Amino acid sequence: MVGGEVLNTLTFAAGSLPPGLLANDTVDASDHLPVLLDLEIVAGGDGCGDVNSDGAINVIDAMLVAQFTVGLRACTTLSSFGNCDVSPPGAPDGTCSIADALRMAQCSVGLVSCDMVCGALACN
Repeated sequence: MVGGEVLNTLTFAAGSLPPGLLANDTVDASDHLPVLLDLEIVAGGDGCGDVNSDGAINVIDAMLVAQFTVGLRACTTLSSFGNCDVSPPGAPDGTCSIADALRMAQCSVGLVSCDMVCGALACN
């Protein structure tokens, strides 16, 4: 940052920050001048996978969906239940299942892309 101006902005999908890097981290460039990276963390495809509406797809979303699938949580307790159906990739199957929770968990640790497509799903 020079005079309050951001020089470079990097955008990472939610859950895919490089290991050890946190949003708004200050890092040292090769010439040892401090450089501020303004990181924007975004959820995949229109919030798909972000069932608690916190702006990220992470293990919390996976846990909430897993709890829903085994009957420990009602769909009404998920603020964005419609973002649940993300599996199979590219062709959601119309259900909120453990497969969806697994995909969210895999996204949160960088094993699969967080750019997801949601199926139309309503809490009944």
